[in-house]
Parts: sequence; C-alpha cells; structure tokens
Amino acid sequence: MIHTIHTIHAASSADRLLAAVEPLPHAERLRTVARTAHALAATGELAALLDELEDHGTYGRRLAALAAQAGRHTVHLTARLADPDPVVRRYAQRAIRRLPVPDEAVERAVLAAPTAVRGELVGAVLRSGRSDLAERLVTALSRSHGPVAAAPLLPLCSPGFVAVELPAFVHAVAVTAALGHRHPQAVLDAVEPQLAARASRRDAWARHARGLAAAARHRPLRMLDLLERWHGGSLSNPLRDRLADLVDADAERTVRLLITAGRSRHDPPLRRAVARRLAAAAPPSLTELAHQGVGHDLELLRALPPGRRTAFHDAAHADTGRRWAGHADALALLPAADRYVRARAEIDRLCRATDGGDDSADRLIALLPPEEARPQLLAGTGAPDPEDRAHAWRLLIRNAGLSGDPAAVQQLLTLTRRLRNEQDLVRRAAPAALVELSRSLRDEHAPDLHRLAEDALTARDCSDRTRAALTAAAVAVLGRHHAGTALADWAGHVLERTGAPGLDLPRASERAVVEALRPSLHRSAATADATLLLAVAEAAGPRTRRNLADLLIRTVRGGSDPAARRATALLPVDPAALPDLLALLDLLERDAAQAGPGATGRSKRLDGLTAALAAVRTDLVDRLLTAPTPPDTATADRWTPRQQQAAAAGPAAVADDPQRPVEERAAALRAAARIPGHGAALLRRWAGHPDTVLAETALAALPTADDPAAVLPDLLARAAGDRARVALHAADRAARHTPPGTLAALLRPPALGDAPARITSRKQAVRLAARHLPAEAAATLLLDAVRAPDGHPDVRTAALAETLHRLGDRRADDTPAPTGELRWALLAEIAAHGTPDQRRRLTEVDPHRLPPADHPRYAELVAGLLESGDRSVEDAARTRLADLAGHVPQAVAGLARTVLDPDDRHRWESAAETLAVIALGDTPHPLGGCAPGSVLSGVLTALAASVGAGEDRSRERLARLQNRLFLHSWNNPNAAAVCRAAAAVLLVEPALRRPAVELLVGAVDVSAEDLGDRLVRLLADRPALAVRAAEELGRKAQYGWARTAPALAAARRLAPDGSFAGGVLAVALARAGARDRWSEPWRALLHELRRHPEPDVRDEAHTIRTDTD
Repeated sequence: MIHTIHTIHAASSADRLLAAVEPLPHAERLRTVARTAHALAATGELAALLDELEDHGTYGRRLAALAAQAGRHTVHLTARLADPDPVVRRYAQRAIRRLPVPDEAVERAVLAAPTAVRGELVGAVLRSGRSDLAERLVTALSRSHGPVAAAPLLPLCSPGFVAVELPAFVHAVAVTAALGHRHPQAVLDAVEPQLAARASRRDAWARHARGLAAAARHRPLRMLDLLERWHGGSLSNPLRDRLADLVDADAERTVRLLITAGRSRHDPPLRRAVARRLAAAAPPSLTELAHQGVGHDLELLRALPPGRRTAFHDAAHADTGRRWAGHADALALLPAADRYVRARAEIDRLCRATDGGDDSADRLIALLPPEEARPQLLAGTGAPDPEDRAHAWRLLIRNAGLSGDPAAVQQLLTLTRRLRNEQDLVRRAAPAALVELSRSLRDEHAPDLHRLAEDALTARDCSDRTRAALTAAAVAVLGRHHAGTALADWAGHVLERTGAPGLDLPRASERAVVEALRPSLHRSAATADATLLLAVAEAAGPRTRRNLADLLIRTVRGGSDPAARRATALLPVDPAALPDLLALLDLLERDAAQAGPGATGRSKRLDGLTAALAAVRTDLVDRLLTAPTPPDTATADRWTPRQQQAAAAGPAAVADDPQRPVEERAAALRAAARIPGHGAALLRRWAGHPDTVLAETALAALPTADDPAAVLPDLLARAAGDRARVALHAADRAARHTPPGTLAALLRPPALGDAPARITSRKQAVRLAARHLPAEAAATLLLDAVRAPDGHPDVRTAALAETLHRLGDRRADDTPAPTGELRWALLAEIAAHGTPDQRRRLTEVDPHRLPPADHPRYAELVAGLLESGDRSVEDAARTRLADLAGHVPQAVAGLARTVLDPDDRHRWESAAETLAVIALGDTPHPLGGCAPGSVLSGVLTALAASVGAGEDRSRERLARLQNRLFLHSWNNPNAAAVCRAAAAVLLVEPALRRPAVELLVGAVDVSAEDLGDRLVRLLADRPALAVRAAEELGRKAQYGWARTAPALAAARRLAPDGSFAGGVLAVALARAGARDRWSEPWRALLHELRRHPEPDVRDEAHTIRTDTD
C-alpha cells in the first residue's frame, strides 16, 4: 500500500519524516519530502528540519539537500556547492540556476573544487544562463587553471566580453560549435590571424573546424571570404555540413570554392540538401562542378526536376564523356527517351574504343528498354564465372526496375526460376537487387516472390548473407506497401523464415513496418525462441518498443531461457507497463519457487526484471532482495539505509564464499562498491587479500564508492607494493574528486621520491599532479620532481611530457605569469641537464599553440639545442627551427655556414633541408625567399662558384637543396617564385644548367607567355636534358594541373617552333588531352605534332593513343 503524506508540521522531527517516507517508492518519497519542505518554508521552520536531517548520515543529508531545494533555502545549498557527496552537490548546483546564489560563493567553490566537481559546477553555470557569473569565472579560472579550464564558459558570456577575451585563448583551445554559434563574429575575428599565417593555417582549419562551421551558419559571407583567401584543399566534414548555408548566401561563390578546393577520392559527394539548393539557385558554374566530381553530378541530377536533367547532363559532360563506371548511374537518372539515346551512343563509343571494358558496356546496356537489353544481359547469366553471372542478374533486375513496367517486372520474376539450381553467390544477387526494385512491385508479383525466397532459403548452401539480403528486401517492401497487402504478407513470411538477421528498421517508417508485421510478431511470440519478435524489438526505437510490451511479456513467461532473458532486457519500465510487470514478477517468483533451487534458468528470468523494478519501485526492494538473483545495485543510492544495509549483506556473503568461482566473487565486490555507506569498508578489507584477482578488483572498485577522495590515501599507500599498477590507475578517479590542497599534500611524497614508491608510481603521481592541481601548484610540483636530487630519468621524462602538453595553456596576455615561468624553468633544466631523448622532446612543441609572446623564448631554447653535441637532437632542433626562423636570425645564418662548411660530413644535410623550408615559408626577406641578398641566394651563389672552381662536393649539396625545394613545394604558393629565383642563380654557372632547368620545369607556370621561349632557348643544344624536362612536364600535364586549357594554349605555342626541344615539350603537354577525352582542339594539336619536322618528335607523338585510334 502506498502512503501519501501531504504535510508534516514543524512539530514533527526528522525521525518521523524519515519513518513516514520509508515505505514509499523513490519518486513518491522525493515528492513527499519536497512538499513537506515547501510547507515548512512558508512558516519559517525549514531550517530546523534541515539541521536534524543532517545528523542522519548520507541518506539524511541527501534528503536535506532536496528539502532545501524545494524550500528555496539558499544558504544551506550555497554551502554545499562542492560537497563530497554527489547527490547533495547535485541538488546544490541546481540552485545556481533557480536561486540567488552569490557570484562570489560560486567562484570560491569553483576555484577550490576538485577536477570532477569543477566540471560539474561549470556545467551548472552554463545551464543557469548567468552571463555576469560566467565572465567572472572565465577571468578567474583562466588565470588559476588555464584557458582550457575556462573556455567552456565562453559561450555564455556577452559578445563584447568574448571579443576582448577570445584572442587570449585561441592559441590554447579549439573553438567549439557552441562558441561559434553564440559568438560567430568574435570567433572569426580571433581565428583569422591563425588562418592568415601559412605555417599555422592547416592546423587552425582542423582544430577550429567545428567552431568555424557553426559561425558560418550566422556569417556565411564572412566565412566565404576566409575560405576563398586562406583555405586550400578539401573541406573538412564540419564545413561541409554548413555548405547549405553558404549556398543560400551566395551560390556561385560556393560553387567556385568547391571547384577550387578540388575533390579527392576520400571526399563525400554533395549532400542532398546542398544539391537541392544548388539546383534551385542554378549558378553559372554548376555544370563545371558536376564535371569535376564523380559523386557531385549524381546528386545534382537527382536534385533537378526531370525536365532539366538532360540539358544539365549534356552540359556537364560536353567535353569529357566521363568513361567511368558511375556514368551509367548518371544516365539512369535521365528521362527514358533521353536515356535510351545517350546510352546507345555511349555503347557505340565503347565498342569502338580499345580500352572499353565489357563491364562498362553491360551497365549501359541495362539502361536500354527491356526488350532491347534483356537478350544481351541474359547471355551474361550463362557465363562460366559465378561472379559474372551474379552481376548479370543484378543488371537484369535493374533494367526491369528502371522501366517501371509491371509486365517487365513480371517477366523478370518468371526468369528468376532459373536461379533454383544456381550457386548461393548467384542466387543472392536477386534478393539483394530487390531493394531497388521494391517501388515497382505489385501484389500480383507476390507468388513469384514467395517462390524466389523459398528457393533461396531451402537451398543447402544458403548463407547468412543471403538471409540478410532477403531481410533487407522484405524491410524495403514493408516501407512501401501497407499492412494487409499480399506483398506485406510476403515480407512478414520472409522475416519469419530468416529470423531477420542484421535487421535495420528505417526510422521514418519504423512504426508502419512494425504494424505491418504485427501478425508475424504474434506468431513469433508463441514460439520458444521468438526470433523475429526479439530482432524487431532490438532494432526498434523506445517508442515503438512500448507497443510490443505485451508480446515481450508473453516471451518472458513462455519462451526459452535465452529468449526470456533477452525479452526482459527489452521490457519498457514506465507507469503504463508497471501493472503488467508486477503481475509478471508474481508469476516468475511462483514459477521459480515451484521449479526448486536447481532450476537456474527459471530464476535467471528474474534478473533483468528485478533490476528494472528496483530502480523505480524502491518500495519493492525488500521483496526483490529475497529473489534468487538479487537486483542490481546500480540504483542503490535510491534505496533507504535499511535496504542498503540488507543489500550489502548479499555481495559480502558471495565474496566470502570460497566455493564460488572467483569471477562471481569479483563481480560481487564491484556490486558492493555502489552501495552507499557500505561498499568502501568491504573493499578496503579485500584490498589486501592474497588472491590477486580479488585484491585488484577491490582496489579498482574503491574509487567508484560514494566518496572517492576518502580512498586516495589507501591507494597511494600501495605505491611501492605488488598492487601498485592497479592502485595508481584507480588513483586517477580518486584524484579527480580530491580537493587541490589535500591532493597536493598526498602526491608530493611519491612524486619527489620522499615516500617509498615504484618508478611507475612516481610517474603516475607526477601525471596526476599535472592533470588535477591548479596550474601554478602543478608546475611547482613538477619542477621540484625534475630537480629532486635522486630523481629518476623516467620521472623527469613524465614531468617534461606533462609540461610540454600544457606549455601553451595560459592566457596570451598573462605576462608575467608565475605558472609560465615555472614551466619554462623546467624546460631550461631539461635543456641543460636532460638526456638526449628528453632534449629531443623539447623540439616537439607546436609553436603555434603557444602564446605569441613565448615564440622568441621557445626559438632561443631550440636554437640552444643546435650545439648540444648529440646529432639526433641537433637534427630535430634544425627541423623545428624552420617554424621559428624569424625569431633567431643568427641561428639561420649558422645553418648557412653549416651547409657551406666543406669539413662538415653530417650536419649539412639537415641544415640544407631547414634552409629550403625557411625559404619556401612566410619568413620575410632576407631569411625567407630566394631574392638577391637572401640567405638561400647567398648559399646557392657560393655553391655555384665552388662548382665552377671544380669542387664536386658542392654539387652534392646543391642537389640536396634542389631536392628539398621540390619535396616541400607541394601546394606551396611561394614555391614557384623561390624555384625560379634559385634557377636564375644557378644559370650563372654553365655547368649547372641541368639543375636550373629542373627547377624551372618544377615551378613551371603553364599559362606564362614566355614558357616556350625560355625553355626552348635553354634546351636548344641539350637534347637529353630536353627529353628529361619533357618527361617531368608530361607528368604535370597528366596529373598536376586542375585545368587543361592553359596546357593546350602552351602546347599550341610550342608546336610550330619546329625545334626538337619545342616539339618534345609540346608532346609532353599534349598528354593532358586524355583528361578532356581528346576533344577536337586536342586532336588537332596531336595531328600537327605527328607531322613535326623532327622524327623523334613524330615518333613520340604517335605513342599517345586516343580512344578512337
């Protein structure tokens, strides 16, 4: 019987209140306490009740916090914002939104809270919507714990505050989608400097992708500006998600952006929403975009109305023909009459072409009218290879589906009788293709479908993949045909026969599919295994599953033990189903009692049901605790102290029973950890047990008890023992809940070696300090660990790794910063006294993730490593120096001296590579570039003069520089100018014409008017070099340029020259014609080159084959 207490007057004590709510279900208990508190608050007598409840342990303190929330007792809740008990502080933190909790009180709680609690408080502030409080916390947290800890609060702050503060954060944190959504202008302004700097551009686009994408929704034109100016390569997925917003703002600019960005084989095609918007806007460049991307044209064709598709297709493929397999998919989207004409023309072209494959032709034949295509496709069903036969059947089915003619579909289904004696691989092709055919099916086709399914399922070699294909076909049919039709009956029959393996219900038509299956589901519930019912229930969403509750209960009562357990886990526990569940509980308890203690299968049916009921009907816990399998303790914090004490006896008895399997005893210990007030004591007792499994289980479970901070000393006390690995791993969770002051005192002895601890334990102590202490306290402890007299190298390495990871986690405007000084002091200590491996780690910092004011300091640190005496350290330092050259010009000059030093045998190679990277970067002259007076120009001049003087060793160094310039030139806007300037320096020395020409060809501007004149002049008397240059130019023509028109213009300028050099270069450029499917201008050029005066040029031109040669 459920008792309801409307009001308990002030004269009632906490004992009477606790006694009154003891028999109530959890939800009713909370409502009763809340109503009582609300009534007492009106009379001013709530405070006395709160004080009394506080004396009743954890249970009383939790009810007191609930009462304070209901009675709006701000003082009580403010004092418990960071309470060790999670339930108490959860009630208190809700007050931040609902009550006038003072800002200073929240700030104090946040700054003094453990890591986990600080995260909860930040979340509570975000939910409160208090902007002034958020701004106050951002300022305080960013200085005490760093920008990473404060950044989650920025979305709640005012636009003016974010505009001022975000530039000090953006180097250290990734801009989130929430921040981009709330403050798009501030985000774009703060991130633009990182996008403008080429060295940090790629990282900035990747790190801030989500925030930039969210900002694009509100500032699409500004985002288009940034993308056009600073983006290169494929768009990230978050930015692709916002393409629809960019299209709405300016469709033509978005299309040009997509064309410029290009498309790799890993990029997805346009989304349908984007394609629909583009089709509606019809920007001028849309056909060029369709021409570029294999997937783009398909989506755009689908988005267009049928009447516009043919003209769009012809415009997109006017010059190419696109002989890829997907072209058949594009033609399939055209109206039938236009599809037939173009498919026939493409088939004729493929039959004439020497490289046209049978597979491509077959896919096009399937686009023709059934009476024209079927004879040719049927011939493929008799091929000797089963893969080819299966492919032919798929094309036959597609041909019938494209026709849309029920008679053609009927003829096809009649033909499928031939599949009865086929291999499973071939039979599977028909049901797999039925998904595409489902829209053309009619009820009169059901008999043939029954026969097709029966033939497949009764075959001896029927595979799981065939069953899955039939399942997918049945679901597709159910999604298009209503219940009660012959097709719906066929689909239900198929799913009953297959058991619905891998069932995937379409969410849009989920309920309709389930209703159509209702008769089949009733039949399934009457079977022992209920295969179909369970498959559908597991695939369905929660709302649809509620409609299956009656059938699931039938399975629990009458199904097999495995089926009953699966059904129990799927039962919905809501008010509407509770009466049925209670009746089921009574029945199962009677069955288990009648079956006797040996019938474990019957008792296990109660497992899921008792766990579900124990969470919502706590008044039944006493009864459930006596069941053969007690309820799960996951919701034990909802139970009363008496129930918790009774529940704790079960796991304790199981753990103490040596006759039980060790796995069961370990599970009992994990279950005990979740019982408030009892779990920690039991686990402490077992933590020292000689059995390894049980002891380590107890240690791992200790931090999951109700007060993780209280068990941290127990875990750290085992830092030197055999259980140190498990104890220190568990200590991480405990440390997350330990106040900073207490945590620092506990971690310092093991971290510094003042207490007995294994090296792995000391390393873990260092990591915990770095992760869970305020920034300055953590930096102090790590520096002390590095400077400890008996410090171990591994401990110092761990401290260094944590410091490097957080080196940039401070405000850019926080100067001077004690935390920063401590961290830099640690790096200086490592640079002076560290091992080679530790010094190499110093070079692994990304300077763009440091505050700008720290760049010179880091550059000096790296430059100092150039004289470390260890070759690997010096090479790593030179590599990193490329990003820092502008801050240490003397180090760049040192690189030049190293390259020119004839006595250096090893260091010059890495120095040459770094010089090349610096020259190609954005470092200003004279350090960057190759203009006269630059560092690279000076090095090349000196090496060229040395080559002229007969010094062969200088050739090797020039070759190294040339190779590095080529290697780092990919997608580099400065590469062409640097390579041309380097070639000009080398051309002064006649012996260096070959590397000079190679540099010119590598940096060639195919649209330059003087391309032919300059190269032909340089190659006039060097035929072998001309051939080599032509080979490189040919590779660029075939693969390197996004557009072919400039290559055609350049080849036309070179072809009439009549010289060997001009001819071979023109032939090389002519290879780009294959990308335009040898349209007429390219054919004319090739015809001219095949009649060139030079026989070698003619022969080379004849090696190029077109599709009609």
